Amino acid sequence: MGQTVGIADPSQWMRVFGVDIDSRDTTELIRIAEGVDREELKALKPRLLELFKALPPRERG
Repeated sequence: MGQTVGIADPSQWMRVFGVDIDSRDTTELIRIAEGVDREELKALKPRLLELFKALPPRERG
């Protein structure tokens, strides 16, 4: 199962986000995400708001 969004044009996705979405292994994405610390996430907040206008809801488990 790929990680490509059904409506995304891969070239547009690369131009906007700078990430190639054609072939990603889910386990690699999880491994990378686990390596991001809280300060790095805080630093990304302005860029996420610029791109998406709102942050996704935080899930508490």
